[in-house]
Amino acid sequence: MPAAANARTMARPKPLAPPVTNATLPASSCMLCARVRLRAVSEKPVTQTTGRRKVRACVASRQGYDESHHGRRIGTMLAMTIAGLLFLLTHLGVSSTPLRAVLVRRLGEGGYLGAYSLVAAVTLGLMIWMYANLPRLPYLWLPSPTLYLVPKVIMGLAFVLIGGSFLARNPSAVGMAGTLDAPDAPTRLAYGVNRITRHPLQWGIALWAGSHLVANGDAVSVVFFAAFLLLALLGSALIDSKKAARLGAPWQAFAAVTSNVPFAAIVRGRNRLVLRELVGPLVAGALLYAAAFYGHAYIAGVPLA
Repeated sequence: MPAAANARTMARPKPLAPPVTNATLPASSCMLCARVRLRAVSEKPVTQTTGRRKVRACVASRQGYDESHHGRRIGTMLAMTIAGLLFLLTHLGVSSTPLRAVLVRRLGEGGYLGAYSLVAAVTLGLMIWMYANLPRLPYLWLPSPTLYLVPKVIMGLAFVLIGGSFLARNPSAVGMAGTLDAPDAPTRLAYGVNRITRHPLQWGIALWAGSHLVANGDAVSVVFFAAFLLLALLGSALIDSKKAARLGAPWQAFAAVTSNVPFAAIVRGRNRLVLRELVGPLVAGALLYAAAFYGHAYIAGVPLA
């Protein structure tokens, strides 16, 4: 008997739920509004007749945010791109064009170098200031622990080249063209890091810029480091052409036993690697690497140690 009663109870249809006349809009239907981080979404009781209006308002709110956010991103990229182009033009467009000779005639060599250094410092400061203050959006690719290893490995060689560039006399440096006057100067100057590349400072900067460009995927970092990478690579090639035209045979003799691309002259047998000549550059590079590694939080705001 109880079993039959239970069966009749289970078979009896349940009454329908009362119609919904007043409900809170579910979160799923207002998901677009939830993604608008700059505007709080208040969930107030709404009727079914106004639910669609609420959804349309959410969509319109999100579209307005997208347009505003997109405009800020375009403005950020435009500002950084203009700063990068200005940085490149003032460095390459003056020193590597006939405009340099015109300025030297009017200002003198010392006046030209002073004015050029001032403009270079201003544009460099502008680049650094914008990089430090502009938002990091959008990301062209996402950083990862693997990509972070790239600068940690490559910066070792970069610091050896940068440190060694100040320890070896190099006719490609500013004001050092006279070092090629001696008959044996071309082969005598091809020592230390100059055996690796005749542009150690430029290639040190190129390795720094290229490795950090890979590690940082945001658009601002890409423009910032790409400007330095282009400056270093194009600058080394332009220095070669200027020195060849200005110094003639002595420079050609120096270029014959060295290379622009690191290790190219050694691989081709035009030079050899002498480790005892790299003791100073290795020590300088190790000190620079340690300073950059432990001071990265103060220099760039990103701790590495």
